[in-house]
Amino acid sequence: MRARLFLAVVLLVPLTVRASFTDRPHYIAVAFHDVVDRAGDGDENSVTADRLVAFFEWLRGNGWTAITLDDIAGAQSGARPLPDRAILITFDDGFRSLYTRVYPLLLAYKIPIVAGLVGNWMGGPARETVRKGDDVIPGSSVLISWEQAREMARSGLVEFASHSFDLHHSELANPQGSEMPAAAVRAYAATGGYETETSYRQRIRADLEQSRALLQKELGVGPRALVWPYGRYTQAAREEALAANYRFLLTLDPEPGFLDDLPDMPRILPFGNTDLRSMISYPVAPPTAVRLVHLNPQTLSPMDAAAFETNLGATIERLRTLGATTVVVDAAWGGSQGRLEGAWFPNRVLPMKSDVLSRIVWQLRTRAGVNIAVSLPVSDARAALGNDDAVVRLFEDLGYSAIADALLLDHVQALAAFRTDDSSHAARWDVRRRRNSLDKSRLPASDDLALRAFVAFEHVRPGTRLFLLTPTVGDSPSAIADLTLVETPLAAKPFGEIVNRLVAGGWMQPNRRYSSGVWVLGEKPPSASALSTDARLFQRRGGVAFGWDRDDPLADEPKAALAAPAVSAATFPILRKP
Repeated sequence: MRARLFLAVVLLVPLTVRASFTDRPHYIAVAFHDVVDRAGDGDENSVTADRLVAFFEWLRGNGWTAITLDDIAGAQSGARPLPDRAILITFDDGFRSLYTRVYPLLLAYKIPIVAGLVGNWMGGPARETVRKGDDVIPGSSVLISWEQAREMARSGLVEFASHSFDLHHSELANPQGSEMPAAAVRAYAATGGYETETSYRQRIRADLEQSRALLQKELGVGPRALVWPYGRYTQAAREEALAANYRFLLTLDPEPGFLDDLPDMPRILPFGNTDLRSMISYPVAPPTAVRLVHLNPQTLSPMDAAAFETNLGATIERLRTLGATTVVVDAAWGGSQGRLEGAWFPNRVLPMKSDVLSRIVWQLRTRAGVNIAVSLPVSDARAALGNDDAVVRLFEDLGYSAIADALLLDHVQALAAFRTDDSSHAARWDVRRRRNSLDKSRLPASDDLALRAFVAFEHVRPGTRLFLLTPTVGDSPSAIADLTLVETPLAAKPFGEIVNRLVAGGWMQPNRRYSSGVWVLGEKPPSASALSTDARLFQRRGGVAFGWDRDDPLADEPKAALAAPAVSAATFPILRKP
């Protein structure tokens, strides 16, 4: 793998209606959880009752219409259009506050909602001690009863959805003991290894059918909507849900909902008792800084289990000091000659160096609070494997191992140079739509394979973003990539000249700078002083994201404490929950 220092501006999506889709039927969906009396009484997903009341009042006074699943189904069939400013309000988990605090407000405001229930939490021995992720909560004292659910259903204002029967917990997901959302991973057992795809599908289908049967028995009607626990799922799980007759699949993707994207329904998740109206009415200000760091798993001594865990922990703490927001993780090992020789994840076509990628990605996400982009050069994979189908299988297996936000591909010039008449629109849903409608016959074989590889990964991990690396500055960033990086050798041109080229080429315009940037090659870690100088220059010229590739986390090069005042994203501050 080549050493790279990179500087980039990433696409960040505001949680609001934007001009790029106002001419298309759409709605906004919000995912609430518990409602509490005072800030601090609940967890980070809770909202206070006074803020919920203020939100309902604001909706009423500003022309918003609370809609139902019937409204969405009717609009999809063409029976009736969605109203302007349509909003779908949902509540997950079936907390007691749904009945004691929310239901009275629904009656007063005549607002309909969708509420997701976890079947195994609702009755039997499991109700006394409910396992929610890593926590055990006293279910009987914090959850609604079936009788309360039936009362709310009879009002016509509450439609109950499945939140699974027993998938709202974590499963052992790798040899190192990481636990991840049950619907999103193939479970790992020390004695039997990973689930097969068949057994994974069977587990998901059995759970969803059990949930359907339970809600049918208790409420008299089976659910037509499924709320994915933690918002995490795979394409295989999605297919099983559709086969089990669920017609609406609710996620936690922070986007507007479009009728032509059904059955998938993105939702905004309020976090930290936020100002609720700002989520849907005003553009969320883009972050003033994004910081990216490259990580080669080889530096963590992956063949020594004890050293690996120690080194991974030290890397996480260093990322916190640096204020990084995104980590680019190599998925395969390049060997001493740079040739692709082994993978850091189990797969069907390439030797596995060590099964550590899943552990690295999940620990970085949950402990360092960063987003993850996995990197696997398609051209190198093709050279190592010898045929295109093997490359596609490799990327599919990568999807099962890495719960990543993005996939970084390089040497894809046609994809990186792809333009459209409306390329200035940077919303991720516009980019995704262009990408899905791309005429592949226009692509050379190498780029067609790269796109197939991305599709294979995204097929497992729906919603994955595409990052592209290109050696040239074109007229604008790629119209089908969420992030386009321009690759430039560090020694070839001064950093200021690189920034000047971006500015002159229009890459730094407000409507483009969140989807473009620079990837600078280097042979050794940059110094903290050089990083500080370049980060400040880039920031002054309107740049958003700054990062470096040749990073040595164990030697702490560049020195995190020295670089952090200039490069840390927390300085601004913009760190948010991923």
